[in-house]
Order: sequence, then structure tokens, then C-alpha cells
Amino acid sequence: MLYSIGDLVLQLRISRSQIYQMVSLGEFPKPKKLGRLSRWKREDVEEFVRSKLA
Repeated sequence: MLYSIGDLVLQLRISRSQIYQMVSLGEFPKPKKLGRLSRWKREDVEEFVRSKLA
């Protein structure tokens, strides 16, 4: 399953700009590009959440 930026905003309750800032700082998984679209792998997002909860 792949998440869009809108999915991440709703699930993580952080803004689009925060997500992209964390990506640029290496704190959040990089998206996969599908043409012009950015999508995040579910497994990568789940691992990020687990690491923050630990």
C-alpha cells in the first residue's frame, strides 16, 4: 500500500510542510516518485512511527 501526502497529513496529524521538511533533513522516509506524484510505502511509514514510539 502506498500513502499520498494527504494520507500522511491525516494519519500523522502534521502538516505537509513538516513532512517535506523532515524528508529533507533525513528524519522521515523519502517518497517514491510515480511520475509527478510522491508516494510513501506503508512499511516505511510504520517503521518511522514505531521508532518514534520507542
